[in-house]
Amino acid sequence: MSEKENYILTDPLTPPTEEFINHILGGKYEWLQQTFNHIRQKNNQTTGSWKYYNDAKQWLFRMMKKKDTLFWMALLPDTARITFYFPASARDTITDSELPDEIKEMYLETINKKFHPVSLTLDQIETVIIICKLIDLKMK
Repeated sequence: MSEKENYILTDPLTPPTEEFINHILGGKYEWLQQTFNHIRQKNNQTTGSWKYYNDAKQWLFRMMKKKDTLFWMALLPDTARITFYFPASARDTITDSELPDEIKEMYLETINKKFHPVSLTLDQIETVIIICKLIDLKMK
């Protein structure tokens, strides 16, 4: 089964609720809340919303700072996938950052492509720290 088939918010008529997200994530819901609290502490001009995207055939959450997208999130069974898109011009910012080497490598592997995603699955508490560092880089 491909990863895309594991996405669970595929019904265009059923938008996700906080209760449903909490149910899917279980204890990881608190980690997601920590991420959102970090964003609010850094900038109170951020907004997030769920929307069904026909091309992806699923509901995606988009976190924005004014008109700039900070990240996208999709729910999977028992977790969430958070994806950041960085421009090619962010190369030095990312490589000079305190991000783990595997995150830097994930970005550098896409350097010759049109899009430069860094995607993380909310699977351990340490991931929240990395996500917050990526948010900080996106907010600069």
